Amino acid sequence: MGSSGGSYGDGIGEQEDVLAAVHFLRETGLDHIDLAGYSFGAWVNAHIASTAVAVNTLIMVSPPVAFMAFDAGLSLPKLELVASGSEDDIAPADQIRSLLPGWNPDAVFEEIQGADHFYFGFFKELETVLAENL
Repeated sequence: MGSSGGSYGDGIGEQEDVLAAVHFLRETGLDHIDLAGYSFGAWVNAHIASTAVAVNTLIMVSPPVAFMAFDAGLSLPKLELVASGSEDDIAPADQIRSLLPGWNPDAVFEEIQGADHFYFGFFKELETVLAENL
């Protein structure tokens, strides 16, 4: 599978990696940092953005709410956009809609009709959703 030299860190190691990257960018003088993640990356970023780490914007594409735990009471004040496909069984739109008010009631939710978790045949629609909301 792939040629990654890394190892899976049960979500904890990946969160530490993102935190280290954010801190590095801050140390280099960047004062505007946005996080965007797809599936597992959305889960990792959500847990980072719910902590005291300073990010400006959070975007989640297909957060795997049916597959991974999104802690009760998870507050994501920097969350601006969540996108998912209407046929996504890993990130079901109805589950995302029920969680969104707790995450951030002001965040935009975009459901891409016909798309599954992998967006095959729907990349242009996903690109449009992201471009229109950024």
